[in-house]
Amino acid sequence: ALVPPLANKLNCLRAFADLWAQFLNRLGALPFFAAMSSSEREAWLASHESPTELDISEFEGTEVEVLDWGESAFVEELEPAVLEQFQAGPQSAAAMRAAFPGKPGSVGLKGRHTLAFYLQYWQVVPRSNAKEAFDGLVFDVETGELLEGGVAGAGQTIYVIDMVRGTGRN
Repeated sequence: ALVPPLANKLNCLRAFADLWAQFLNRLGALPFFAAMSSSEREAWLASHESPTELDISEFEGTEVEVLDWGESAFVEELEPAVLEQFQAGPQSAAAMRAAFPGKPGSVGLKGRHTLAFYLQYWQVVPRSNAKEAFDGLVFDVETGELLEGGVAGAGQTIYVIDMVRGTGRN
């Protein structure tokens, strides 16, 4: 399911040309946007943005994979068996929202007993950052050389990979 970006969030970035350009560049780390130019990304965002708040559980087929519950309200409100079930792999966002208990006599806000699936509470975090220069170890994927620091040439990008931690599962 395609979940559109929120217009007011995009407009906050558009107000600052340097941030907007950086945002468009960083979108390239996502497979969906990777083959698009910055102007194509900008056009896509403009034609697909939503003017209103969205609940991702209302998009048919949307699944959520819980890697860690942290200290969320889900931990306090859901039974341990339900938490375990939802952490067993990708799950229907609608089923997760429906499992959240309501307060006796309450119909919830707009029929929802949790606001956790509103788009404003979610983010996509890429595992790399595009840089023009980096002061650290750099691996040249074309030559296989390990370098100390680097500056990207024309048409090149240095990707700084965030540390990827294992899940502890075999």
